[in-house]
Amino acid sequence: MIGLYFEIRLPKKALYLVGEVLVSRYLVGIGLALIFAFLVPLEPLLRTSLVLICVAPMPTFSVINCVKAGMDEETVGFTSSASILISLLLMTLVMLLMT
Repeated sequence: MIGLYFEIRLPKKALYLVGEVLVSRYLVGIGLALIFAFLVPLEPLLRTSLVLICVAPMPTFSVINCVKAGMDEETVGFTSSASILISLLLMTLVMLLMT
C-alpha cells in the first residue's frame, strides 16, 4: 500500500496538515501503548498485542474514504504512506523492547 497516492512534493499547507495528523495520531497511540504496557494488568501476550495495535499504521480504508469524501489524494496518500513507514519502525521497536 505504500505509494498508492504517494506524492513527494506537497504544498506547505498540506505538509502542516500531514504533520498535525501524524503527531496527534502517534501521541495518542504512544500514550495508550504506555498505559497498556505499564498500568493495565494483563498477560504478556495480550499486553504486547495491544501495544502493537496502538502503534499500527492507519487503516487502508481511511485513504479510500477520505478520497471519496473529497480530500486531496496526494495529501491523504502521503499521510497513509508515512504512517506505514513510521509504524513499521515503532512496531519493530516495541517487539525488541517487549520480548
